[in-house]
Amino acid sequence: MKIFEAATSAGAKVTVKEIPPAAVAGMNVAGITLPELVQLVTLLWLLILIVDKVWSLVQRWKKGKTEDGPV
Repeated sequence: MKIFEAATSAGAKVTVKEIPPAAVAGMNVAGITLPELVQLVTLLWLLILIVDKVWSLVQRWKKGKTEDGPV
């Protein structure tokens, strides 16, 4: 049983290490180059940060509005 666990663990490590190059190769086949992929990921990350900031500001505003009572 330990041999199976060791083989599974080693296989998982190899698979995880090969995901990024395989993703880049797949995107190249799809017509998206690495610089374009980096730009897309950066844009997505910025959008996530903006949405998170706006969400937290809205929640803080609502919390302050309910604690102070009607304006």
